[in-house]
Amino acid sequence: QVPLLQLFSATSERVFLVSAHPGAGGSPEAYRVLMPMMDALRTMARIFYSLCWQDLPEYFEDHMKEWMDIFLKFLSYENATLTDSDEESEPGPIEKLQTAIVENVALYAEKYEEEFGAFLPSFAQAIWALLTKVGQATKFDPLASTAIRFLSAVVSKQHYGHLFGSEDLLGQIVSQIVVPNLLLRESDEELFEDNPTEWIQKELEGNDLDTRRRCACDLVRSMCKQFEAQTTALCGQRMMAMLQQHAADPSGGQWKAKDAAIQLLVAISAKSSSLASGVSATNAAINVQEMVQAHVLPELTGVSANIDALPVIRADCIKFLATFRNQLPVETMRAYLPLVAAHLKSGSRVVQSYAAYCIERTLTVKDKAPGVKPVLRFGQTEVQPLLGSLFENLFVILQSQDESFENEYVMKCIMRLLSVAKSDVVPLTPTLLTNFNACLERVCKNPRNPQFNHFLFESTAVLVASACAMDPNLTGQFEALLFPPFQTVLALDVAEFSPYVFQILAQLLEYRPDGLSDPYRQLFPPLLSPANWERKGNIPALVRLLRAYLKQGAAEVVPPHLQGMLGIFQKLLALKSTEGDAFALLDALSTSAPPDQLKPFLPTLMQLLMMRLQQLQATGSAQRFAKLMLCSLALIGAKLGGEAVVDAGLETVQPGITAMLVNQVFGKCLEASSPDPNDAKVLAVGLGRILAESNALKGNEAAWTALLGMLVTVLEPSTAQGSGGGEDDGDGLDDEVVGFDGDAYSKLHFTGGAAASDSDPLPEVKDAPAAACQSLGQACAAAPGVLVARVQALPPQLGQALAAHCARAGVTLA
Repeated sequence: QVPLLQLFSATSERVFLVSAHPGAGGSPEAYRVLMPMMDALRTMARIFYSLCWQDLPEYFEDHMKEWMDIFLKFLSYENATLTDSDEESEPGPIEKLQTAIVENVALYAEKYEEEFGAFLPSFAQAIWALLTKVGQATKFDPLASTAIRFLSAVVSKQHYGHLFGSEDLLGQIVSQIVVPNLLLRESDEELFEDNPTEWIQKELEGNDLDTRRRCACDLVRSMCKQFEAQTTALCGQRMMAMLQQHAADPSGGQWKAKDAAIQLLVAISAKSSSLASGVSATNAAINVQEMVQAHVLPELTGVSANIDALPVIRADCIKFLATFRNQLPVETMRAYLPLVAAHLKSGSRVVQSYAAYCIERTLTVKDKAPGVKPVLRFGQTEVQPLLGSLFENLFVILQSQDESFENEYVMKCIMRLLSVAKSDVVPLTPTLLTNFNACLERVCKNPRNPQFNHFLFESTAVLVASACAMDPNLTGQFEALLFPPFQTVLALDVAEFSPYVFQILAQLLEYRPDGLSDPYRQLFPPLLSPANWERKGNIPALVRLLRAYLKQGAAEVVPPHLQGMLGIFQKLLALKSTEGDAFALLDALSTSAPPDQLKPFLPTLMQLLMMRLQQLQATGSAQRFAKLMLCSLALIGAKLGGEAVVDAGLETVQPGITAMLVNQVFGKCLEASSPDPNDAKVLAVGLGRILAESNALKGNEAAWTALLGMLVTVLEPSTAQGSGGGEDDGDGLDDEVVGFDGDAYSKLHFTGGAAASDSDPLPEVKDAPAAACQSLGQACAAAPGVLVARVQALPPQLGQALAAHCARAGVTLA
């Protein structure tokens, strides 16, 4: 720390000395001498930042004045020798050093208020003065953004409120700093026109944290935290002046004034917002609805005349509607959605994307009331008249011959329309799938946009759900349209798409009303190929597809392929990352496979389970596995009987092993976490049958009684009835729920629902506690006095709970 200050001071003095030399201006020799020193100063400034990031070093605190005096001097430093007037994009050495200094000052103002307080007024004034002199070239952007962020941090703190409380001072911030940095520059216009993807990422997706416009808006929001009334009035006046400036020449060159005015309006209006949910709280002094009617909708009307006129303003207005969608009533939505939809025909990709984004986000808005399920504000009835024109305009974009067809906002909009319209889209099924298949054929050649691809498959999934839930017989029509492109994907081995294909094939099969079709029969043997299971991303989707096969055609696929499926189970069981999939497959076999086919393999299955459990116990990571194992054993008990699990299963591995599991493993995993409703139901029914039917377990009084106690803990009505299914309509899903998640396997949300293979495995059991009590009652009746004595030995709380359940079920344990 000591050498750093000494070196920084000495180098600074040398820079100032060389700069002050009469012959230094523009001298190549001066440039040669100054450049390495400026680079060294910037490096030392960054080291200063790193050393102070965690805590304020005592030496730096004691010598703060020495550091700050030099920092302050450099904020006003100018030298023509180090300035390249022809360079537009790359910051020069002065700008780089000043940016590092402002970052240091901002750190101190944020974290060390008390120690730095005496220096703050001087720095606030110096940085303000610096901002007023910074040019509009992009090379100054890092410096300008950093300086504005410093002012934002300072002005929002009550501790520094006295520095900015003057209305005149606030007005100067708005006029001298905020507005100039909101105005579009020539480089911004070029970005809008030549690189729409980057523009959208910055302006729509929130990747604009370092842009001048974003920082200027954040400065306004920071001012509103302490001086809301004054800031609102000052910004409102400035905003209205810029709106009038544009209104005086609406088709001329004053459109940049309106663009800045809209940015300013958003900044002062939105008090709380998120990308996914929009604005949730607004400035009470701003009437958003009036602003929409007066300054937003008029820009979108008359689109047939020239839809491509003033594209930036049209994009601004569409984004404004999307941002404040929660504050707009359904009547306003009815007015603006057709106008926004017409802009899907715009020649600007930015406007197209904004229009699709606005429509999609509008269709997620829900009206909420206490005690009432939220309902879509613009739902199925409202959107139905617009479906034809919306799909027509959206598919025109998807049919474009350049790379712009891979527009993720357009595809997500289609997905949302399908979700909201539900059965109204069924008549359009052939047209929609034809368009989807055409897109799939194109993206197969180069799957470069994962979000677009994800929403393409989500759209197919929601169409399958909407149509087949209404009429399962439509599955044949879907098979005819989807199998050819899906087989192409599998034949071309498009790794990114295989998990999606398997998920939709599973969804479609689950809806089939009459078992397996010929295409599905032909597809099954290749699914068991080891190559398919080598890819991590395929595994959850393939397991779900196998479960669908077992549900719809176990009698056909189990006899010739049971050993192959058990081999897959063994492979999946060996890895912690796939053990959940292994148990899902085992549960499907337990539920659907013919008992006479599965029972001969139970000893081998139990041996595999015990070997894996022992491996995990050795590493201290067996709890999750133990819980999965317990639930699967209970399901086997519920389906095949308690004797199959214990006497013909676990006890063949090692006599007495069941008692060990009950006493040392299963009880602990249930204590650690409660089972979910479906698991609790399976445990109630399965453990009841194991207690009633396993002679080996009945021979061990302590283990039997312990397992009975475990059964009672899962017999509560809130957990043991099962979830009962129920389809999620998918309305209003946030981006966190639907979207490519960056992993090899990305779940398709819309393949879920009532038909999903993860529904209640015991739908025939309507009352799980009653079923468990009936099993116990039969067991007690078969051995009078023996098992009842064990029941009576339960702890009082468990005994009373069991008695209450038996009374409700009409069962007497005697």
